[in-house]
Amino acid sequence: MLSLVLLLTVSDTVPLRVLTHAPVFDGIIGTGEYGPPILQMQTQRGSVSVWMGRSGDWVYVAAALPDSTAAWRDEFAFLLDPVGDRSPAPGHDDSQWVIRRVLDSSEVLRGVHGRWQLPGDDPAWRLGPARGGEGWDVQATSTSTGWQVELRVEAAWLAGTYGGVPAAAFRAYDDAVRIWTGWPVSQACPDGAQLERLPACWSAVLGEDAAGQ
Repeated sequence: MLSLVLLLTVSDTVPLRVLTHAPVFDGIIGTGEYGPPILQMQTQRGSVSVWMGRSGDWVYVAAALPDSTAAWRDEFAFLLDPVGDRSPAPGHDDSQWVIRRVLDSSEVLRGVHGRWQLPGDDPAWRLGPARGGEGWDVQATSTSTGWQVELRVEAAWLAGTYGGVPAAAFRAYDDAVRIWTGWPVSQACPDGAQLERLPACWSAVLGEDAAGQ
């Protein structure tokens, strides 16, 4: 079953804040580290809060997901088009970090000829005990009421150094109710599953000055 998102923050851009201090990268999110969320996605469990900010050589993406029925398949995903061409299908420049509540089961996908591909095109590939890769790291924590994710990627990927304005999107999945939630939504991409397949629906990532923050 797929769900539509109730946008609590209406925007056609993703604001990239400059953080005054680098967050403590431990999978625990505090508003003192990130400030208020840049957006919220409404689910059956409540609001998924999402933060994004730059500090030094890193861009931090964080999410707090309310969910009292823990399952390894619970997901938060960050989708990134660093070139900003927003192609009609996943291209070679597009990436998707699929962070699962059981971190060992997480996946990092790249766009290849219009589809998402795992490293080596291996359908059994999972992150395993690693907590990072080339140009990125991840941490997460889980409690009886929900879970939190912190992902950091090299700031160069969102600096517009590839000739265009980068674009991004976010997705969450609750395995207990089998519902996808995504941001942004539009007529072309009203749910998380479609959002994954259509980079053309993703939103531009703008720095504080350009985004009017």
